[in-house]
Amino acid sequence: MEMKRPSIFSITTEKDNNNFPAVDTSSPENDMISDIELLEARKILSSAMSKIQDDEDQKRRPIKDDKVKMTDLLFKLLVKRRPYFNIISKNKRMKLYRKLYVGILLVAFLYSASRSLLYVLEEPTTVQETMRPYNATFPSLTCCRKDSDKDPFITFQDVDEEVNRVFDEWVLATLTISGLGVEHQVLDLKNETILENLKTSFDQVWQVSAAMYPWKKHNPLNPCITLNVPPLESPKQGYYEIDFRVLNPSKGQGGLYCIKHEKDQSNHNYEVDNFQKLPRGEGFQEYLIETETTSLKTSRYDCIEDNSMRFKNCIDEFIVQQLNCSLPWINNTLGQNSNLTMRYCQSEEDLAAFRNLSFSITSPYFRQQLTSKGCFRPNCKQTTWVKNPYTQNFPTQEGSSAMKMFIPATAKVIQRKEIRLADYGTFIADMGSYLGLYLGASILSLTDMVHVCFKRFSQSEIDNQNIV
Repeated sequence: MEMKRPSIFSITTEKDNNNFPAVDTSSPENDMISDIELLEARKILSSAMSKIQDDEDQKRRPIKDDKVKMTDLLFKLLVKRRPYFNIISKNKRMKLYRKLYVGILLVAFLYSASRSLLYVLEEPTTVQETMRPYNATFPSLTCCRKDSDKDPFITFQDVDEEVNRVFDEWVLATLTISGLGVEHQVLDLKNETILENLKTSFDQVWQVSAAMYPWKKHNPLNPCITLNVPPLESPKQGYYEIDFRVLNPSKGQGGLYCIKHEKDQSNHNYEVDNFQKLPRGEGFQEYLIETETTSLKTSRYDCIEDNSMRFKNCIDEFIVQQLNCSLPWINNTLGQNSNLTMRYCQSEEDLAAFRNLSFSITSPYFRQQLTSKGCFRPNCKQTTWVKNPYTQNFPTQEGSSAMKMFIPATAKVIQRKEIRLADYGTFIADMGSYLGLYLGASILSLTDMVHVCFKRFSQSEIDNQNIV
């Protein structure tokens, strides 16, 4: 039987109403097709139908699969960063761009870290202010009497006798206590028995000395009295009042020069420029406001953290060292703490040397020596007292001068405390933030990096030894 020549045929596919492909095979001339040709057509048909089915499956794939793949891609790109590094490793231009980008981030990190370090080194601080109710205290009060421009003193013995006479005969000081639940009392602070009842002693409450006003060389020495008011427990309601008076001063333009200060912090033995003048026949009644200030010792402010500085005592010790003799009105502490036996200042020469030193002690030369001695280093904690606007003046009898200090029981103490805004802990925290922000690193990753570098270095050393 003679086989016919294969005819040209076509295969077309269409979708029916059920979305299944329909196949039409035909020859342009409706010629007969051999078995071999039919087999080849079926193979082509099978391949086409398989491709069509794959396309349909791709279209019918749920959206969730796409999201999963997208999430996986983002995870690999942002966390593992494998695709990104694969791209970088295959593209030289991308390598250059990455190095440039990393360099910019490194510069930004170093700049931010240096700014944080400089901020910490500046030791920034701020002041926190609070109010403490009750238990306000009185300041110590130092008053020096100025009677005339004449100097009747020849020796230190004359000065010492005058100072003690003024204290014994002319000084009066009373403490008034009044309030609910407290018996109204007016206590004589020169009475030793009363001072013992207040749990203090006479020597702790009273101090006598002499000082000279340094602005005029031939000014006389003047007696000075210091009253250290003992600490008192304030009543819930009421008030305390200290009445300090110096009676019967000499005629003329005399009066008192007074200053309020912490105990042993008076500067009357150094200068009296900031003293308050009380003319003869006048008195002041002041309502005091107490302020406690606690400062921090920093590179910009040097203070004594244990608050052991006593300015008055430091100046007195300096004077004793310069004169090489002990003043009659201070304790001979230097003689007790050294191998030298310190004599008392007594002669006219000693008094003349004391006058010259008192006049020139504020000069730059002696100020430098006092600075090296540490007399001007302040305590980190200081207490000051200021008067409120309700200060009153009142006349006094017998030409005396008076100072009254009044503190209500309800008075509040202003507490100012300096606190740090940043320290090295702040710097470490900033470093961690900047490492993560700019470089995507942490302490753990840095530790791993060091470990890997050390391991590679060790392996390199081993390889070099093996080669040798």
